[in-house]
Amino acid sequence: YDDVVRRLDCGIEIIDEVNREEVDDAEKRRERELRKKKLILRSVPRLGPFAALDILFTIYESSSPNSNEEARHFVDSLFNFQDGQFFDHFSKIRPFSMNLRLYSFPGTVKEEQPIIVCDIDVLASEMMVHLGLDDPPNGLRSINYRFDRIADYSTRRIVNSSVNPSLQNENSINLRNYQVELCRLAVQGINTIVTAPTGTGKTVVAANIVKNHFEVRAREEKTFKALFLAPNTTILQQQADRLNHFLAHSYDLKICQGSDNSPTRQAVLSNDIIVATPQMIVNLCNEHEDELSEFSNEKFYLSTFSIILFDECHSTVNNSPYANIMREYHTLKNMGTMPDNHELPQIVGLTASLGTGDANNVEKVIQHIASMCALLDVEKLSTVCEYADELQMFSPIIPEKIYSFEKNKDGSSGRFAELVKQIMDNITMMLETAFVSREEYSKVTNGEKTPAKDHVAYLNWLSCLKRSVAEQNFQGNRNNINEALNMLDICYRSQSFNSNFNPRTAFKYFDEKVKEQERFLTERMKEVLHQYYPRLEQLGSDVPIENPMILKIEDLLTENHRENQNSRAIIFVQTRYDAITLKNILCDNENLLSQNIRTDYILGLNKTTEGSEDSAISRSDQVEKLKQFGSGGIRVLVSTSVAEEGLDISECNLVIKYNYATNVIAHVQRRGRGRANGSRSILITNDPSLEKQERANKDKEKMSKAALERINENLDNFLRLVSQENRLIWPQIMNESTKKRELDNSLRLKTSTYKIVCKKCDVQLCTSRDIRSRQDSQYLVCNPDFWRIVEMELYDDDEYSNGSIKHMAGNCGAQLGKLVAAPGFSEMPVLSAKHIVLIDEADGKRCTVKQWKQIRTQFFKPKPITALDVATMRNASPSNRTLTFEVHQPNGHVEIVEASRTSSNNE
Repeated sequence: YDDVVRRLDCGIEIIDEVNREEVDDAEKRRERELRKKKLILRSVPRLGPFAALDILFTIYESSSPNSNEEARHFVDSLFNFQDGQFFDHFSKIRPFSMNLRLYSFPGTVKEEQPIIVCDIDVLASEMMVHLGLDDPPNGLRSINYRFDRIADYSTRRIVNSSVNPSLQNENSINLRNYQVELCRLAVQGINTIVTAPTGTGKTVVAANIVKNHFEVRAREEKTFKALFLAPNTTILQQQADRLNHFLAHSYDLKICQGSDNSPTRQAVLSNDIIVATPQMIVNLCNEHEDELSEFSNEKFYLSTFSIILFDECHSTVNNSPYANIMREYHTLKNMGTMPDNHELPQIVGLTASLGTGDANNVEKVIQHIASMCALLDVEKLSTVCEYADELQMFSPIIPEKIYSFEKNKDGSSGRFAELVKQIMDNITMMLETAFVSREEYSKVTNGEKTPAKDHVAYLNWLSCLKRSVAEQNFQGNRNNINEALNMLDICYRSQSFNSNFNPRTAFKYFDEKVKEQERFLTERMKEVLHQYYPRLEQLGSDVPIENPMILKIEDLLTENHRENQNSRAIIFVQTRYDAITLKNILCDNENLLSQNIRTDYILGLNKTTEGSEDSAISRSDQVEKLKQFGSGGIRVLVSTSVAEEGLDISECNLVIKYNYATNVIAHVQRRGRGRANGSRSILITNDPSLEKQERANKDKEKMSKAALERINENLDNFLRLVSQENRLIWPQIMNESTKKRELDNSLRLKTSTYKIVCKKCDVQLCTSRDIRSRQDSQYLVCNPDFWRIVEMELYDDDEYSNGSIKHMAGNCGAQLGKLVAAPGFSEMPVLSAKHIVLIDEADGKRCTVKQWKQIRTQFFKPKPITALDVATMRNASPSNRTLTFEVHQPNGHVEIVEASRTSSNNE
């Protein structure tokens, strides 16, 4: 195999270079195709010294009847032979090729083997039967050199995959009746949304749709390529494995996600099925606008795919990546800007719940579903009606229960909460005195009354106060004010951990956060903290009285294990720190350990600055933990929201939501992780508002089901509604595009310059002139002086960023953002929008935002980043050891030259 590929390698490269040439003129296109055919033939002799003779013999003996004499004359003339002499010559040189039935194929590729050329419609297996070869001889390879396939795919991919000796057996797709019903519209090539409960095999349905689509396209002699989208990286491998199980016998599949280093475009062109997160495809469609990309100015068309499947398609809302992909689709549909040989891909959505949007009645839910269908260019829903009874057998109703508890106000937990409140009272006094007057303080707080310090409303009050402080001009010590606000935030979260877990957990969090900031704290703040620290530490070191909510988890897990020793449980929590904490508590539980109930946690891939230093997880760790959970090595998995969509563990029969409830879609998705018979879904909470939210989610779920029933009862009305919505989609997209152009023009003409300052200490970091954009999604600092005021912390285990940056000016220490990779430098700084304040240099007006998108649409549009920007930041970086120069040649060519940095200060 390696030897065959090595021999063909050089020729393949030349063919693909020609294939990438863009030709508009029809005559030049014909010339290019002829040239490519010649190159294909020229690469054949690389297979061995007799390869050309084998090809010529095939031409000599196997031409069509009406051209046989002409072909033989052509071959004889190449050797200056008389008519018929080539046959005699060839039989002397390659006698074994004349009688393949008697030929024993050599065991290694070092011995020269004959080349047999098949007609393009003849399978290799059929040719073997024709030659009398019942079993594949050792060393036999089938090489696909069909010109019609090479015209649209990478030659390397076609040849490599066909030469690859690892042949897989086909696993048949055996569908249940309701799954056949769900496939019915999609296999007819109709755009549709497949909606069915969790655990009913929608991925198998997807595999069948893809397989049918490929086979139909092949029969019609059309190219095919599938894109399967999943909303997060957690389930990519699982979904890819499922698809591979049914399709790997004939088709190549590749996973693409943000942590990959390989170019997405190359992966797409070289494979039949792409399993990807949606942002990868959004970036790919915008890649031609990225000056740092090797594909700058080379547009990628979504119509490269012949079918696109949106897993968890309910995410196609607002400005989500799914919605942006569909905007690209509608642009192709309405503008007709696809290449000549392209057509719109078929669209198939998959979901357990289409959600309710902002609707508060059934009619508005139907309107919400119609809008989603229009955005996905779908007219019909694929639901189960005919085989509903069979579907019910595979999607039983999962009982749900709520266990409510009072917050613990007794013992060490109560005393800890009281001490933290006293600290907060002292810090609040410091906050007020940091303003020059009570009037200044009231101006910033708008005279609002401070909520109870252990209520969720207090956190909202803090958030509003932080924003007000950042945006207003006032008299006072801004650094001291922000220090107090940040410490109040830490105290509130410590109280929350105390309430949800125990004083030990709460003090651990409090201690970690204080030590992180200790070198930047004012003396007054240190005094207040040190006054209470010994007592907090004592309470944190006491043997904790078990939290009744934790005891309830223990009882549920023990009961679940007693009834089924092969059972699994998933516990959903709100934050990474919650996940790590609960995992540690359960791992230390002797009762659970004695029953061999092992617990672990799973998080998203990106590192966070909140909580523990352990709050990062690599992709390999994530995959391994899911594998262990599936095999039973892990019995309990504590997870953030990252595992609520698509995770399929058939033995999981208990879902616990620990002080965590959000919207109706998440409600359905979390409950759906219980796949085994007798599964249960339970909310454990000490927060009445979460109990209220859970009940509201149940009501919305009933409303969503009623809407689907209404749609199926009156399908014509729904189709008319979808048609109305469909007519609105393109005008809406055009209107958005017009507004964006107008906004870009107005921002381009805007002369304002903004100072960008640290939200904590108000020290200037850079200006709007120093910000550069990449693909209008990353916003990077490109001012070498920036390195002087920050400290870098590099990450080895984060697949989405390479580190973080901390402000080191004065006594600040605030987290500012992260380090990301760009072509040419892996540590480009990106400021977090929530950690900065914009100040208009003209009028001094202060503004804060949560996302860079708001800055880009309301204040200024950064210039696109260039290779020189990257080189300048790399040269100035403290971690860099090379210098980059631009060398301007007399002919106008600019060359980038790198030189090693020396220790001399006089270079």
